[in-house]
Amino acid sequence: CGEGLLLALLEKNRRLKLTGVDLRPDMLMSARKRLASGKRGRHAVKLVKSDASRLPFPDNRFDLVVCINTFYNIKSASLKLRLLKEMRRVCAKNGSVLVDLRNSRNPLISAQYKTAALLEPRMKNKLNTWSVKEFAGLFSRAGLELREKHPVAVHIGPFSPAFILKAK
Repeated sequence: CGEGLLLALLEKNRRLKLTGVDLRPDMLMSARKRLASGKRGRHAVKLVKSDASRLPFPDNRFDLVVCINTFYNIKSASLKLRLLKEMRRVCAKNGSVLVDLRNSRNPLISAQYKTAALLEPRMKNKLNTWSVKEFAGLFSRAGLELREKHPVAVHIGPFSPAFILKAK
């Protein structure tokens, strides 16, 4: 959920039932403020404070489970795996899971993310990059199968800076 940027874009479609999850109350407050100015108002999107590795939803609850701007902040492969398994659990049988990754095969992105903590004193953790192949392996271990990959911004084959990955 973060500050609700994606939710604010999606909430314009009145047919969608949206739920945002974040562990940080300040992020939920930012999302709430952003959504309050939208066409549907702040009550059209359900915002939930929760740890993403233990979501308070029943199995098969959502047709689409989206997690963006998160995995590059998580170093631990075991935590990434727990998050993906939890996303799979709450995703409907015929639904999809969407995630983004910063591509380790792009030398500029890789260098930028490796040095970000050095350049930004407030940043506590190194940012992480992954290749599509590495993330496909995580999907597999979580019981998901990579179905689609879409480059973000610039399409330069395997060296695109980022990808959106779709799994089932």
